[in-house]
Amino acid sequence: MIIDAHVILRDNKHMEEVVDSARKNGIDKICTMSLGTPIPHWRDNPSPEEVRIGNNKTIRAMSDFPDEVIGFCYLNPLHRKSSLPELERCIKAGMQGIKLWVACKASDKKLHPIAKEAIRYDIPILQHAWNKVTGNRSGESTSEDVCILAERFPKLKIIAHHLTGAGYRGILEVKKYKNIFHNTSEDIQR
Repeated sequence: MIIDAHVILRDNKHMEEVVDSARKNGIDKICTMSLGTPIPHWRDNPSPEEVRIGNNKTIRAMSDFPDEVIGFCYLNPLHRKSSLPELERCIKAGMQGIKLWVACKASDKKLHPIAKEAIRYDIPILQHAWNKVTGNRSGESTSEDVCILAERFPKLKIIAHHLTGAGYRGILEVKKYKNIFHNTSEDIQR
């Protein structure tokens, strides 16, 4: 089985194009998530309402393409009171993972409640983590941040995305952790 583990949903037309391309190219499943607001307006710290809107888009994509789309619930750990109920809603809708972007670093303790729930539900966290040579956003994780999260929660399954942003450094840093998996899609040297 071939899985594209990281497709950011823009809109329904975009999802139709992605699924069509996946079918033509032998890709069986597509892990899909939305970052709330449309490109190019993604916000580092989206509101609970923006997160919910994005997750509703993913739920619709799951409904429209049930054989292809695996939904990942987008959460903002900075909104603790809304994150866990939103995760529960998304799990009930059939989502099978969590997407975390740049609201806070993977090493931030604000992420702990979400990590604990991911372990409880036995679902992975797809963590944006980029070792940029140009510098990261204030809440953007690096491979080092992901390693800290993996050490704190050895039962947590983490899919780290963009790790080769600054060469192989990210891969070398996560290599020893059995609970970190590297997503190779869209790894661009920057």
